[in-house]
Amino acid sequence: MPLSEKQKYEIVILSEHGQTNKYISKKLNINRHTVERWINRYKANNNVKRIIGSGRKKKTSIHEDNIIFDTIKTNRLLTAKHICEKVKNNNISVCTKTIINRFHDFGMVYDYPKKKPLLTEEQMKNRLKWAVNHIDFDWNNVGFNDESCIQIGLSEKKDGYLMRTIMKK
Repeated sequence: MPLSEKQKYEIVILSEHGQTNKYISKKLNINRHTVERWINRYKANNNVKRIIGSGRKKKTSIHEDNIIFDTIKTNRLLTAKHICEKVKNNNISVCTKTIINRFHDFGMVYDYPKKKPLLTEEQMKNRLKWAVNHIDFDWNNVGFNDESCIQIGLSEKKDGYLMRTIMKK
């Protein structure tokens, strides 16, 4: 992640107060070479602005970005991998990281697909049916817990399992 203006100036100020690059990198938790680079840039330019045009060039053109954007807009449930496969049909060869970067460029957030499956239609119907059947239920006579283990007596772990000893009177 790029350094903020504040971090860059902190590097410069600490350096001008006689601190070593090693000390600055440890204090700010920044790589020593990065600290050295920004000190040298400040000495050369008297500021910590990023050089315009520096950084990696985009792999895709504006036209290709539009095709990627249209693909994303068509189906927002596609994964980055599936979007890569779909845009290959338009002779655009990009990796999933490029697709994720385009999400950010378009002001969207890419979230990796959930590993846990969503509820099925039948499960949703059953839950709704249960809730409707229990709408007038008296919940004051029900005890709830947070799925914590409630036990009587001492316990010890053995082979990764919790062993419970019941105390006798």
